[in-house]
Amino acid sequence: MSLYAEPRAVADLSQCIFYHAMDLPGIGFARGNWDLRQRFERYTGGVDFAGKRTLDVGTASGFLTFEAERRGAEVVSFDSTSPALHHGVPYLHVRRRRGVTQADASDFEGIRNAYWTAHHAFGSRARCHYGDVYNLTDELGEFDVVLVCQILVHLRDPVAALTSIAARCRGKLVITEGMIDSEHPVAVFLGHHDQPERYPNNSWWHYSTTLYRQVLDILGFEVVYFEWNNYPWENATGQKHIFKLGTMVAERIAPHT
Repeated sequence: MSLYAEPRAVADLSQCIFYHAMDLPGIGFARGNWDLRQRFERYTGGVDFAGKRTLDVGTASGFLTFEAERRGAEVVSFDSTSPALHHGVPYLHVRRRRGVTQADASDFEGIRNAYWTAHHAFGSRARCHYGDVYNLTDELGEFDVVLVCQILVHLRDPVAALTSIAARCRGKLVITEGMIDSEHPVAVFLGHHDQPERYPNNSWWHYSTTLYRQVLDILGFEVVYFEWNNYPWENATGQKHIFKLGTMVAERIAPHT
């Protein structure tokens, strides 16, 4: 089996679901939940991408991949092999589903279609690897920059994921997430058992800045930059929200093995 996915030809834009808003050459504006078009530098901590081998973890429709590539990076995009690898908060309605629903599969394929549509529109040379975030293969090699942006909130075990991801990073690790501003190493569980239908079943945790620093220290990294910023979000029905996210840049100071 090839390490990298074969590019996918997508004939119909209606088969695409864009996670981030993008301006696509020859196509036009593609609406997405997050609009980071004027915010890439702050979202990625001002990291220099020129000539850097970069891994975009949880690429979704690929916005960070294509922006890093535009700035001179050689990018590998990563995403899940299957929606079956996405663990939902075990609300009753999630337990009753007993596996991947047709809607889950459709959304998963729609986001993948959006990635390949944008890949073609930008004439991208980025390669895409599908796998398991908890077990990133050594075959991917090591990267100068690794982007971990708005994916940890959706994972049941962020520490296990970071351990796997960090092993692929020889340089700078960029984490942008909802975080808790606290001097204590704590985590907040985002599930709400009293009204589960009101809350997404794919949001698990927010970690404190101190907890991230301690985990990164264990993994051989030193935090060299941190900043809070606000980002606009909008869903398909037009509901809008401003999210405050922290961006933490950590640099490897110790070997991972």
